[in-house]
This record gives sequence, structure tokens and C-alpha cells, in this order.
Amino acid sequence: MTNENIPGEEEKDCLHQARRRFLKQSTAAMAIALAPPALVKAAENHLDEKGAGFFEKMPIHIEVNGTPHDISVEPRVTLLDLLREQLHLTGTKKRM
Repeated sequence: MTNENIPGEEEKDCLHQARRRFLKQSTAAMAIALAPPALVKAAENHLDEKGAGFFEKMPIHIEVNGTPHDISVEPRVTLLDLLREQLHLTGTKKRM
């Protein structure tokens, strides 16, 4: 038996979906509102640099040796570190 056969069930499903969507959106908004102070405190205490680094990353598009890459990097990452650590191109060397 489907909801189309029962009068009023379609409206109940629609209201249920709207309620779930509202709860998801309000939960996400609350998480966003509460997250920054916790992340700032963690970054200040250097307890969770990886967690703070996750939110600082910026998406970039780079083409290396003809291969395009869409990746997220922290603004302070050098090209050398990007090539060696994220793209695993270990042939790139640092000269002293």
C-alpha cells in the first residue's frame, strides 16, 4: 500500500520531510555558531593544529606534468611541500 491511496498521508510525509530538513539545518547552524570559539582556543593552545588546519585550507587547481589536480592546501604551504607531500612527487628536491 502506498501513501497515494491514503488520504492525508502525502501531506504528513511532506510535513515530516520539512521538519527533518529544518532540524538538520538548525543543527548545522548551531554547530557552525559554536565551532569557531572552540577552534580558536584549540589553535591558541596548539592542542589541535590538524583540526584548525582543516578549516584554514583553500581549494586550488594546479596542473603538474600535464595532469590536473584539484586539492585543498593551507595558505602557508610551499610549492615544494605541496609537490612532495600531497602529490607524492618525491623527485622534487630542496637545494641548500
